[in-house]
Amino acid sequence: MRIAVSAGYGYLPFGKVAGISVFPLTALERGSFRPPDAGRPSAAGFYGSLVMPFPSYISALWLLALIAVVATLAAISQLHFMIALLEQAAHDALTGAFSRRIGEELLKLQVAHAERTGQPLSAIFVDLDDFKAVNDRFGHEEGDRVIRHAANTIRSLLRQSDALVRWGGEEFLVVMPDTAMDGAMIAVERMRRAGFGKRPDGSLQTASIGIAEQTADRPADWESLVELADQRMYRAKQDGKNRVVTNDSVVDETGIGARPDTGDEPLDSIVA
Repeated sequence: MRIAVSAGYGYLPFGKVAGISVFPLTALERGSFRPPDAGRPSAAGFYGSLVMPFPSYISALWLLALIAVVATLAAISQLHFMIALLEQAAHDALTGAFSRRIGEELLKLQVAHAERTGQPLSAIFVDLDDFKAVNDRFGHEEGDRVIRHAANTIRSLLRQSDALVRWGGEEFLVVMPDTAMDGAMIAVERMRRAGFGKRPDGSLQTASIGIAEQTADRPADWESLVELADQRMYRAKQDGKNRVVTNDSVVDETGIGARPDTGDEPLDSIVA
């Protein structure tokens, strides 16, 4: 009975080590399990050495160590695999912006927070003008280059707290928490001055932009906020493109109607 108990107890950690390998763990997390795993067979080996040769338990320790190494590598591989899946699901492969699904969840949380705290929240809808002509005339590869350049330009001018979402095709949504309408206008004008890149024929790529703000427009929910920004973007398209439409004004390609911006004010200071 002593032999059976000591042998059975000594081999329990093998099942534990093998089972943990299916979970995504870091090397540090996996290492925290090793002292107990090594302690159990050692104790069992000391007890079993009273009735059996101790070298058999030393070989068990070596086997356990080998399984622990393989299990650690398997757990780390699982972790990397899950991280890769999360990155693919959360970000658009072409532009690196958030995917629409993640953007919707992010916007839902931001709107709920803005409603609870009474803080402003701006949603900026950006649609590249005449983009279909780029794909039709120069091909989708050139179209992808234009979209990627535009996304990089927009992202470079945002704060760390802002989020860029590829809403679909050539459409982007910028979520700016703690930012009122005038602050969003400053950010948009900086985007327009920086430009959205060049088209394959050398002409400048422009964009039609609509802005909606939580505290000023009082939408019923996050879907209404996005829909309002989208409608204003379409109004900018109808009014001639390369324009910005807010709740009470239209800013054309000359910048008429925009709030003056010297460029000296840091974007991080654009808050309510």
